[in-house]
Amino acid sequence: MNPLVSSGSQAAEHQAFEICYAILRLAPSLPDRILAEHLERWALGVMAPTATRDFPQAVANLHVLEYYVRLGMEGGTISVDNSQVILRELWSLASILNEPIQAEQINLETILAERKQRSQSNLPDVGSIGPIGPIRPTQQAVDKIAPKGPSNAESTMHMDAPIRQSAILDKVRQFGNCRLKDIQGILPNVSERTLRYDLQGLISQNKIDRIGEGGPSTFYRAK
Repeated sequence: MNPLVSSGSQAAEHQAFEICYAILRLAPSLPDRILAEHLERWALGVMAPTATRDFPQAVANLHVLEYYVRLGMEGGTISVDNSQVILRELWSLASILNEPIQAEQINLETILAERKQRSQSNLPDVGSIGPIGPIRPTQQAVDKIAPKGPSNAESTMHMDAPIRQSAILDKVRQFGNCRLKDIQGILPNVSERTLRYDLQGLISQNKIDRIGEGGPSTFYRAK
């Protein structure tokens, strides 16, 4: 691993690449070409600043991409299943980008010792390998477009209340005002009644506030 790049940075780069690849595969099949073009543009807008370590810009672009995905889902252009998969990946990337990422300590003694050992064993040095070929996207991003089997459903159905409430609180903290529908996106297999119970629990614990008089206009906000 490159000693100048932290594991957190590498995870963010990989996640952003997979999201971008998945959206670029999905966009051509959408009937709304204008929406498809915006999805492609902002997916690239997330990947590029992530690769250059401009994480604040990546987070800002990620929020724009999230709203275009939501727009496609609400308008019926993107299926609910595909929208929820993409949104979960975006939230996961946001949590990585919002964490402090520190570069690993460089141990020059170890690096020089490895180069000496490579030279003595006649192994090619990294610099002599030649240019790296084009990056080939993995099948992982394509697989994410369609949920697989009941495994995710089983895991969320049997999830304990503290774990659900922790996931809900993370979502509210990351994205500010959240509707019940937004929270259902990260816990699609949990009943609305259970989610309302969890939200009331977080309100009772003085961790979130409920804004509104009820119904679709109600939002939840972290304290």
